Amino acid sequence: MSPLPNVQRRGGVLAVVALCALPTVLAAQPAPRADHHQHLFSPATASLISTPGAPVSPIQGRDLIALLDSAGIRRAVVLSMGYTWGSPSRSVENEYDKVRAENDWTSQQVSLYSGRLVGFCSFNPIRSYALDELERCAADPRLRAGLKLHFANSVVDLHDSAHVAQLRRVFSAANRHRMPIVVHLRSSISRRLPYGRTEATIFLNEILPSAPEVPVQIAHLAGAGGYDDPTTDQALAVFVEAVARGDPRVQHVYYDVTTAVGRGPTIRANQGALIARRLRELGIQRVLFGSDAAAAPNLPPREAWRLFTQLPLTQEELATIAGNVPPYLSAATPPSAIQSIVVAYSNGDSAAIVDGRTFRIVATVPALNAHELAVTKDGGHVYLGTTARVDSTSATIAVVDVGRRAVARRLRIGDCRGLHDVRLSRDDSLLWVACARVPAVLGVSTTTGEARERWTTGVEGGWMLTSTPDDRKLYVPNLEGASVSIIDRATGSVRTLSLGGAMLGAAVSPDGREAWVSNADSSVITVLDVRSDSVLARFQSGGRRPVRLKFTPDGARVVISHDGSRDVTVMDARTRGRRDGAMLATPNVLRVIQLDAAPKVLDVSSDGKRAVVSQPDARKIAIVDLDRGVVIAYVPVNGVPDGVGFIR
Repeated sequence: MSPLPNVQRRGGVLAVVALCALPTVLAAQPAPRADHHQHLFSPATASLISTPGAPVSPIQGRDLIALLDSAGIRRAVVLSMGYTWGSPSRSVENEYDKVRAENDWTSQQVSLYSGRLVGFCSFNPIRSYALDELERCAADPRLRAGLKLHFANSVVDLHDSAHVAQLRRVFSAANRHRMPIVVHLRSSISRRLPYGRTEATIFLNEILPSAPEVPVQIAHLAGAGGYDDPTTDQALAVFVEAVARGDPRVQHVYYDVTTAVGRGPTIRANQGALIARRLRELGIQRVLFGSDAAAAPNLPPREAWRLFTQLPLTQEELATIAGNVPPYLSAATPPSAIQSIVVAYSNGDSAAIVDGRTFRIVATVPALNAHELAVTKDGGHVYLGTTARVDSTSATIAVVDVGRRAVARRLRIGDCRGLHDVRLSRDDSLLWVACARVPAVLGVSTTTGEARERWTTGVEGGWMLTSTPDDRKLYVPNLEGASVSIIDRATGSVRTLSLGGAMLGAAVSPDGREAWVSNADSSVITVLDVRSDSVLARFQSGGRRPVRLKFTPDGARVVISHDGSRDVTVMDARTRGRRDGAMLATPNVLRVIQLDAAPKVLDVSSDGKRAVVSQPDARKIAIVDLDRGVVIAYVPVNGVPDGVGFIR
């Protein structure tokens, strides 16, 4: 970003001055899962970038969270402003001390919202202290998520061989620490450094190869905001051409659209058409939404997304961009985090929270006869479906605040006989509830409990459900109905696919391409093509009576609980396909983890390393190491455990 003038506060929430009215997005268009380009301003930085006629106010974590909530966006990447203190355009006393202080302040701010804000370290990569600061940030669990480099602010000259050599060292060090890189590639405008095709080619050929194993995010579509300057398109064309020829150097490159469409109120038709074409050429799946610091003339996240949706893109393309997250945001918590576990009791009046390190119950919360549960993406809240009895018409959702270890509110959702499974939409604004005795699926507001959707399946036994990552489809295995009901929310259709036997477990791959459903009678897994809902494959599950299954977050493995053979099986999901022209009968079974009692419900940790399964008959849960294939701990609980889930 560039130094920006004025931010005003109204009622404690940031408001951007002189915003123009923007058209309303179609109601069906989802909000982005994340804002991939945000900044906070410490009081020191706000003072630094203020000018005599345009003071800048600090922006703290709570201010950004309020803006994200207003936009319906769950997460944001906070790029430290440390680089601003290292600009050669300023004379700063004790410069490195100020850079460190800004990074540390950013670290402290994101730590207050660790489930929602991800901090990236920053500095001038040409300075002598650059590698020292990178090493320091790599040791900070709140900043090692990534690195922000601003070539313009740092006056990087890609025609200076010393600068290029230093950039290679920085990229190599970031790669060694597995730190993704966000790079403002545009050269300094105020210093009139050359920029365009030649400079982008230097970056592609001489710098990018030094970080081959981490995501690299090109900010502002290779520009500095807007798309009027022809040099921006000339630079971006270098990446477009690399994508077209299958250049392996850009396979890990993403492109954020931060302020690329300008700042409103509309997008010029010719400019919009060019940007849309470029996004398609780069690959819609590689495009990331971002809105920049909430200071004038930038738009807040909600208005920035509304403006972006004016591009001549299809609703499907916009939905894909809204759902895109790079690998560094694919897990709800840092990979090194040990997550605690929530356990629902199906026969009592409470649920338990189990510490993931000590394996001891650390809290109980009131929840009557809870079965399945759903955890928000940040791991901070749990939604428990509760009823007085299984055929009760009075259904309630208990919303548990994990931090307070208490029920925050209860949502009354009306007639939902046979309430069992619950699933959250990707932005956590909607909760789908399986009402097996109706039979139907309800979609209710996670704030009020008000019914927003009602899908009648007409098939007995829809106790479980799962959803696609883009929220378009719901899959409901029908236990007594020997089938799977498929709800297409985009078309409004409900169809039933007869499969025979007790259909119970269901999971959709993280890439949204496959839906796996399990038959507890025959121990057969059926794989459906999500696009067409046709059957891709059928194979044995690797055990007896598969009752639940779940993908690891990276989509590489599927974890299956078998109550017949009393085990947890780990399959290699990526070998399910063609080998030498023949469809594999069964994917490679990586692990079979024998348990001392039958398992039921399972969940997988956000780093894909652990699974937890409930063991109702034994009144305990088992925590499993998926990599080593061993049981880490059995934890006795104070009721009949049913639903389980990892929390922060």
